[in-house]
Amino acid sequence: VEQNHNSTSSDSSDEDAILSLTDNWECPVCLEICVEPVKTPCNHYFCMTCQKEILSRENIACPLCRKDFDTKYEPSIDKEL
Repeated sequence: VEQNHNSTSSDSSDEDAILSLTDNWECPVCLEICVEPVKTPCNHYFCMTCQKEILSRENIACPLCRKDFDTKYEPSIDKEL
């Protein structure tokens, strides 16, 4: 019986770890996991699709901190993640 309890506890901690990763790599715009993460100059992460949408607007600023992006800013996928 004790093994089943430990297995359940392990399953729960695995699930918690997965949820934590999901929260850390979730795009704050579309709320999906960042498949192609882009790091902004202000160190926030968005998926490439959302980042392109942000840059297509007149007011080019981070949706999280509202810091303006340099007009020369070009998003690129962060391959270090």
